[in-house]
Parts: sequence; C-alpha cells; structure tokens
Amino acid sequence: MIVIGRAINGISINGYEYLLHDNGNLKKFNDIPAAKNELLEAGEVENNLQYYAFIDAKTYKILE
Repeated sequence: MIVIGRAINGISINGYEYLLHDNGNLKKFNDIPAAKNELLEAGEVENNLQYYAFIDAKTYKILE
C-alpha cells in the first residue's frame, strides 16, 4: 500500500503532511499510478507531482 506525503511548507526538514480521508485516516492506494491519478483527479497538475512523495505505508520508505 502507498500513501502520499508532501513536505510541510515545501521544506523537507519539516517532515511530511499526508493525504487523509475526511475522517482523518490516511488515504492508502494500491500502487503509485493509482495515487498519482487521485492527485490529478483532485485538480493537481502533472508538473506538480514532483513535489509529492509516494511512500510505502508499512515501512514509510519513500518509493518515488
């Protein structure tokens, strides 16, 4: 499973904020393409996907 993170205020030393469901739980995806598709469907532009981290939900290692 994959979660989507983004550096808080665009500064990597601040840690990540994560994409959440309305109830506050982490939104998880089966793979990176599904996660990217979610961002694009929400109105994000392709060029900005570089600012997101796609993270393994179990180990929290950045995959891309």
